Amino acid sequence: MAALDQLTQKQQRFVEEYLIDLNVTQAAIRAGYSANSARQQAHDLLTKPDIEAAVAELRREQSERCRVKADDVIAELVKIGFANLADYYSLTETARPTWI
Repeated sequence: MAALDQLTQKQQRFVEEYLIDLNVTQAAIRAGYSANSARQQAHDLLTKPDIEAAVAELRREQSERCRVKADDVIAELVKIGFANLADYYSLTETARPTWI
């Protein structure tokens, strides 16, 4: 995590918080930036080369740890989105679901 070592503690926290949900505004707020200016602060932070590098490094490490690629996640979401619920349960005469 050499890229993180170059950042201030607040910037490091921003990067770590950003990787939780990829919501820049909320990451800035959780990292301690003012809620009133969090959106602009987050934008400014993400345009800094050292912060971009830290985000890229941590995302790469996260991907290696999980051994999951974005394409894998999307493929699973497609399966869920197009699943036929009738394949998983049926309704009884009392309209209560019965898990198959």
